[in-house]
Parts: sequence; C-alpha cells; structure tokens
Amino acid sequence: MPTSCTRSRLLAAPGQLGERYSALLVLPEGPSEPALPGARLVFGRGMPALSALRVLDTPAFVRQGDGGAAASADRLGLSRNAFSWEAGADGLRVSRGAATQALYHLDDALALVAQLDCAADDEPYLIPPGHHLVAGHYVLRFDA
Repeated sequence: MPTSCTRSRLLAAPGQLGERYSALLVLPEGPSEPALPGARLVFGRGMPALSALRVLDTPAFVRQGDGGAAASADRLGLSRNAFSWEAGADGLRVSRGAATQALYHLDDALALVAQLDCAADDEPYLIPPGHHLVAGHYVLRFDA
C-alpha cells in the first residue's frame, strides 16, 4: 500500500492569466518529452514531435451538439507555430512564432513572472530551469 498520495490541484490563475484562464490544473505527474540541447524546435498545434504531450487530443474531450466528435481540444488557443525553443544549460530560450499567441512565464511555484510580448529569434526570452511557460492550454516546465 502506498505511503503517500499524489493528487491533482486546482489553483487560481495568477495575475494577468486571469483575463484568459479560469484556473490551473496541476497534475501529479504529467507527460514529459526530452529537450535536446542545441536544437531549435517549434511548439504549436499539429507538431508530430509533440504527440506524447497532446493530453486533450481525443474525441472524448470535445463533442458537437449532435453528439459527434468535434475538432481536437488540443488545438484550442494554440497557434500552429506558437513559439520556437532551444534548451541550454542556463534554461529554455523561447522566441515567439505567432504574434497572436499569448505566452506567459511562471516561476517554480506557478506565480506569474512576465507576459512574453517581445521574444524574438535575435533576442530570445530565457526560462530558467524549474520555471514554466504557458502557451494555449499547455503549462510546460523546463527541467535541466
């Protein structure tokens, strides 16, 4: 019998995130994907390399009024090319891919640090290890 119990937590959306989100649902353990140093990758809806992270990509999550399956819920609020990123020893270097994609930096305790308005390829934004990046319905944590 396990000695500890892990549970999901529902947290109020911090700061400016409250304008776009109702809450943050923290899973006891979410899916993970390795980040290879030195490779610049794109994060956005439909990226085949992100299939392991598409937790809402099943017909059971969104249904049409007639009971039929609707478009994937995994595509809600996420641009086709939301951002590009590159892992490094000092953190995750993020560049905005779509001007309309809202991106937020949260610290290790899920408190709002900044909204990423200016994150370009020539001057990427640095997310330190243990911190989080919010894009669409994803809250991604970078662990070095």
